[in-house]
Amino acid sequence: LSQHHRGRTEAPHATQVTPLVERLAATRRSQHPIAVSGERAATALADPAALEQLLGQLVQNAIDASPPHEPVTIAIGFESGRVAIDVIDCGCGMSPAFVRDQLFKPFVSSKPGGFGIGAFEALQLAQQMEGQIEVTSREGIGSRFRVLLKRAHAADIAHEKAA
Repeated sequence: LSQHHRGRTEAPHATQVTPLVERLAATRRSQHPIAVSGERAATALADPAALEQLLGQLVQNAIDASPPHEPVTIAIGFESGRVAIDVIDCGCGMSPAFVRDQLFKPFVSSKPGGFGIGAFEALQLAQQMEGQIEVTSREGIGSRFRVLLKRAHAADIAHEKAA
């Protein structure tokens, strides 16, 4: 498992989400089409390296699940005062029982040859940043993984600039 999973994350601080997501998408577009949409000014309380790793796991899972020419979408927005980052695929989807009982367990995968680490590690990283992951999936249609993180407010951003 990664270094971040072993507890080596920075304390969450004001992190601009869109540039991080754009960089991640740019590195993965050679593998698969990726679309980025949504709120351009979203700033979350996060460890940037941990957030990049978390989203990298979810994006790779979405790429693996998707047909070759169906883009993976990363959508940035707000929900109940938090930053919401959705990773959406049009892949095979997962059963409600798998999502409920097995998705976030290590070494359990719905993919042939999968290791079952990505979603588990992503959840651990989200929790280390006081965030959460919500999953909506329909078999034969696809999945949406929503990462919810605390929104950085003006005082958090001003503190970061002063430091």
